[in-house]
Amino acid sequence: MKQTFLVIILFLLCQNTLFSEPITIGETQIIHSNILNEDRKILISLPMKYKAGSEQKYPVLILLDGEKDFYNVVSSSRFFEHSKMNPGVIVVAIENTDRNRDFLYTKSTGANSGYTGQGGGADKFLDFISTELLAYINKNYPAANYKILAGHSFGGLFSIYTLLNKPDTFDAYIAASPSLWFEKRDLVLSTEKMLSKVKDLNGKSLYFAYGGKEKDIMESSQEFEKILNQIKPAGISWKSELMPEDNHGTTPLKSYYNGLSFVFSDMAFPEKLADKDLNELNSYYTALQNKYKCQIQVPNWLYQQLISRLSNENKDDEVLKVCEAILQPLKKDNPQDKEKIKYANSIYTAVYSKKEDFKKAAEYAKKTLELYPDDFEAMGALAWFEVLNGNYDNVVKLSEAAIKLAPTVAWVKTNLVHGLIFTNNLEKAKKFYDENKDLKDPDNRTFIDMVKGDFDFLKEKKIIHPDMDRLF
Repeated sequence: MKQTFLVIILFLLCQNTLFSEPITIGETQIIHSNILNEDRKILISLPMKYKAGSEQKYPVLILLDGEKDFYNVVSSSRFFEHSKMNPGVIVVAIENTDRNRDFLYTKSTGANSGYTGQGGGADKFLDFISTELLAYINKNYPAANYKILAGHSFGGLFSIYTLLNKPDTFDAYIAASPSLWFEKRDLVLSTEKMLSKVKDLNGKSLYFAYGGKEKDIMESSQEFEKILNQIKPAGISWKSELMPEDNHGTTPLKSYYNGLSFVFSDMAFPEKLADKDLNELNSYYTALQNKYKCQIQVPNWLYQQLISRLSNENKDDEVLKVCEAILQPLKKDNPQDKEKIKYANSIYTAVYSKKEDFKKAAEYAKKTLELYPDDFEAMGALAWFEVLNGNYDNVVKLSEAAIKLAPTVAWVKTNLVHGLIFTNNLEKAKKFYDENKDLKDPDNRTFIDMVKGDFDFLKEKKIIHPDMDRLF
């Protein structure tokens, strides 16, 4: 018994191993820096929608204190990516070797800290990032030319120092609890002078946050905030945030989440676009593509809102233009695009049916079946259009196939009645009709009413067979 029990346990463990699949969010690379004269460990996470061989590129976020905040930032970035609130971001996290040396822009005098003699390597560290690390990322990963720098504490200080000293290195800056108290707030006091030397901040973004329970950082950050409000630097979009209940250790979690939200705020469900036309939607998202240097498609929900509004206004030709815009960037062999193509095809089918261009309607129903051969709704719709187009043998084949897939759906079965009538099989049609006449659809319409309604429509279109009246 004991041996049997052990065999069962081992079997279950093997089953668990066989069917488990690890969740991987990134990879580790070791890069040698000639500038720093040392190897650096880098953690890299690609966007969820990344596909090898794709030409799509993504913004890059350089994250300091990588060993501490990598998982937090990847989680936040992927949440926004899933919600279509960023285009997908490559997170590149740098692990530390000598943190104070790299992040502090000058050697500490110890004036208001215990770091006497430490620091002074920030410019060298920035050279490593801008010339060696980013070159490596650009060469080996699908990196767009939109870069973000994010850091906490001394890393936040480094982020703001980089913005003031070499703003063109990055497009956006995030600083969580920046240690602006360093060297008696020297960087804060130099802000106006440093910004006066900057020629262009157009398109730059800065987000910084601080906790209510970190006195020195809160006070120095609020002083920096006051100076920015006074000098109003042109071109830059910036936001500061006090987190009253947070301390120095808890601010990064919220700060990176809120910082990413701010940097990509123009991608966050722009309700103002809900009543815009196709040209306005395309213009807005073209501007986003130009800003973030990567492909960004109009979200389907915005297209769907526009189609619904245009349909209600009976602007069928405008609806067709929207469908064309949906299909334009899509590829049939991309699994992620198939549902979008199906949606567009269904709209094409409905519009052409409404316009009574049944050949065109059939064409788009066929395209849906090419993607989804077992889609009984597309199959049933095509069968009906083939009745209207006079392809009666095809009606029978399509109807029989659709009925096998959906044997209890009443409207699918009506098409077989039409196909049998128009292929001169009245007795088969009667038998099938009698077997199904008690069926009802979800709106409580009877099978009899549906067949009679179809016959009335066909007669109106001069599509008539003498056996139509002999069925009942």
